[in-house]
Amino acid sequence: VTPLSKRGEKSPERERNAKRIRKGNYHYALVLHKQGDHEQAVRELLNCEPTTSTLALLTKAYADSGDFDAALACSNRLVEADTLRAESYYLQATILLERNRNDEAMPVLRRALFLAPGLILAHVAMANVQRNRGKIQNARRHLDNALTLLQNLPDDNIVAESGGLPAGRLREMILLIKRREYTE
Repeated sequence: VTPLSKRGEKSPERERNAKRIRKGNYHYALVLHKQGDHEQAVRELLNCEPTTSTLALLTKAYADSGDFDAALACSNRLVEADTLRAESYYLQATILLERNRNDEAMPVLRRALFLAPGLILAHVAMANVQRNRGKIQNARRHLDNALTLLQNLPDDNIVAESGGLPAGRLREMILLIKRREYTE
């Protein structure tokens, strides 16, 4: 137990807490991001230690605020920080796709799927890329892979990297896409 210091004096614990607050607060930035205050979340995150969690949230906050150039630059830092984190590649690919850079997104999605074949949304994104390239069979295969992976999840389970989308809803969406676009 740290002894209480006299009013006005700074104990070592109080000093550490003050430094932590000055450097930025990841959890506060996360709340801001979830509330839609992406610009404030960015400001907060820029003062945090550059961990993979911080860089991932910073990338999302930049993208959600519409600053895709900064989001892409941050995603590059994220991928460099942990080259074996599939979610980092998926996040980078979604930014590339948002910028209509499908040819650049495809190898990034491949890397994500190589590292984590169970990353459902990477299969869905790859299906979209393949469909846009006219590779209908490949697109169907990726949607089928996503459906197979979704079979193992309860309907109310939140899909990884989805921002809160339940598995049952994603399953319905994929089936609808398959009926509309891939029925012969």
